[in-house]
Amino acid sequence: MHAYRDRNARLSRQRSGWGGLACWLVALLFAQISPVHAGKLDQDARPEAPATERAGTGGEKTKVKAGDSSRQKNRAKGDGATSGVAEGRANTKSGASAQKGGEGKTSDAGGAASAVAEKPPQEATTTQKGSDKATEKAGQAEPTRGGQGGPEGGVAADKEKSNKGGIEPGVTGKAGDAPGAAVAGTTAEASDQFPEIGRIARRGRLVVGMVAQDQPPFFMKSQGGELIGFDVSLAQGIARQLKVGVTFNREATTFNGVVDLVASGKVDIGISKLSRTLDRARRVLFSRPYAVLRQGMLLNRLKLTRSAQGRHTAEVLGDFSGEIGVVRGSSYEGFAREKFPHATVIPFPDWEAIIAAVLRGDILAAYRDEVEIKKIIRGMPEASLHLQTVVFKDAVDPIVVALPQTSTGFREWINIYFDAIKLNATAETILDKYSEIFSVENESKE
Repeated sequence: MHAYRDRNARLSRQRSGWGGLACWLVALLFAQISPVHAGKLDQDARPEAPATERAGTGGEKTKVKAGDSSRQKNRAKGDGATSGVAEGRANTKSGASAQKGGEGKTSDAGGAASAVAEKPPQEATTTQKGSDKATEKAGQAEPTRGGQGGPEGGVAADKEKSNKGGIEPGVTGKAGDAPGAAVAGTTAEASDQFPEIGRIARRGRLVVGMVAQDQPPFFMKSQGGELIGFDVSLAQGIARQLKVGVTFNREATTFNGVVDLVASGKVDIGISKLSRTLDRARRVLFSRPYAVLRQGMLLNRLKLTRSAQGRHTAEVLGDFSGEIGVVRGSSYEGFAREKFPHATVIPFPDWEAIIAAVLRGDILAAYRDEVEIKKIIRGMPEASLHLQTVVFKDAVDPIVVALPQTSTGFREWINIYFDAIKLNATAETILDKYSEIFSVENESKE
């Protein structure tokens, strides 16, 4: 009986010991597992990632699930470890190591997710840049296809036109061509030049206004029909420097008509023995003078003697009240009225008509620049018997190039060109250079 009682008591104590050990193990396992569940709860409770980061969350979730699976296995091992305290502690350490490994993987996955989240905007930026470049190229190509892209209809279009034949640099083209016509044949680049020079370069030629009637030695036709002369050579030199051809528009019948062509934009420049005047300066720009001439006069000797009444010629000219012939539409209409306010100024259609009127005694004087005065004496030696020449030292006639009001850059370029070739002509240098014209004139008269 006592033995039975002792056995039951011993069994009861053993059950109590094993039960206490089991409770202690269960408590220990819950203590280890609770932080993992708490971390999982914290992770599940995090707010949703921004849209830019969600692109990479798939990989992160996969990694986290792998870590959770590892921890679940460790927890299962912990639940099944009922063989002893040492085994439970070993399983507990294994579960902690697995947890750390899972957290490390989760951190790495988070870094990878951040890298992935940053990458799509860069790719989008690259794509946008590529799209912008494609759009830009399309925008650049479109004007070329359509012939647009600028006031001249596009450089490419003009170059295409310029390849269809044109005037070679320095060659005289036909008269009457307008600056806007698309005739070219030049490789001059116009993109980085003054607008007015750029237009000439794209067109491939310089259009020069020149009066219709020849004015030797400035411009005249040779025996072979070629246009030659001081002004012609000057225009050709400018065209050569611009690497374009040259065309002369000679539709103007007066010098003022040439100014009209320049002011209206029908020509690029006017090179036509043009005098610089205040009236013309209201409408066009002028280059610096490339020649400075003095004003002169031819007087009928017989008529001068009658009107002088014993006075010296200088006194007669100081208070001149006779008839003065001038070329209609020239600067000398204004010069004569300004210098001789008491004189009767009579316009004539050309210089030859004026000379004939002076020789006949119809008018007392012919008024023009010293080149024309000296031409008469050189070309008509016998005329000195009937005509007296006078050159006014205090009255000059600057000869200039006329340009449109908008051609300020081109004007400066021409001035620099004149300086570069040291161009400062006088009546004597011009007449000496073209002295052969006088022998030609005398032969034609004989």
